[in-house]
Amino acid sequence: MTNASDANAMQAAGVCDILSDDDLALLRGYYDPSQMIAAATKATVGAYPDAGGLIDFLNRNFFDTASPWQPDLREGALITLLSVHTHGEGLLLVVHYYWGLMAGLTVNQICQLLLLTGIYTGLPNFTEGVNTLKTMLIVLKQEIDKDDPARLNSLSLVATFSKVFSPTVPIGR
Repeated sequence: MTNASDANAMQAAGVCDILSDDDLALLRGYYDPSQMIAAATKATVGAYPDAGGLIDFLNRNFFDTASPWQPDLREGALITLLSVHTHGEGLLLVVHYYWGLMAGLTVNQICQLLLLTGIYTGLPNFTEGVNTLKTMLIVLKQEIDKDDPARLNSLSLVATFSKVFSPTVPIGR
């Protein structure tokens, strides 16, 4: 992003218009699913090592390349679940938006999942989910526009997301 008018234009853009197909292809070129799995495993097991067996099961059955779940279907299911649980907000949902985009979901497909979820759980889940998605897409576009490939690897992007989005959902939500 080069100036304030570019920032205003992105804010006014529809959620499906923020990233181009070329932008998504560029991001997918830097995406490393093994980095994401390793980081998620470390974050989960690091806090409670006895959870290692459960996380190994989860990785084997849902995240490993030999898993019977296709990554885009898995991420679609997780986005749906997390959008209800988090009320459309938070770092965990953002990470799975990113993971879903990298696995092949389109922005429109994610919006459709949020709309379906909102129909059953309340319109605020849809609107918050889309607003969170839009903010994440703007962050991705800003990182692309910095023209620094080191910023586009999976772990760097998740670190950037963690600076923008709350890492936890408030208690009682």
